[in-house]
Amino acid sequence: MNRFDASLDVLATLPLAEGYTLVFRNLDVQKQKLDLKQLKVLGTDTVTVAVGTVTAWKAEITSAEGNPGTLTFWVAKDSRKVVKFHAVLPEMGGASVDSELQP
Repeated sequence: MNRFDASLDVLATLPLAEGYTLVFRNLDVQKQKLDLKQLKVLGTDTVTVAVGTVTAWKAEITSAEGNPGTLTFWVAKDSRKVVKFHAVLPEMGGASVDSELQP
């Protein structure tokens, strides 16, 4: 499990809908401090991953405090499972991380 899995599974249970937004506190374990994050549902997307093609909510998490970095994730509308995510990590020189649900 990576640092995104558990928190994204929790966020996938929220009442996601077109235009839904939320500001929440997130513990940055590396910095040992709370950060404010903003979640925005960007819309509906059809995404193809290893488990097939699904209709999903596309959502993005950014800093509500203006810090760099983004995390985009897709939540299957029928199962509410996170099927894919893409993160840009400024603390790692702008490296990106991609993951998708496997069968």
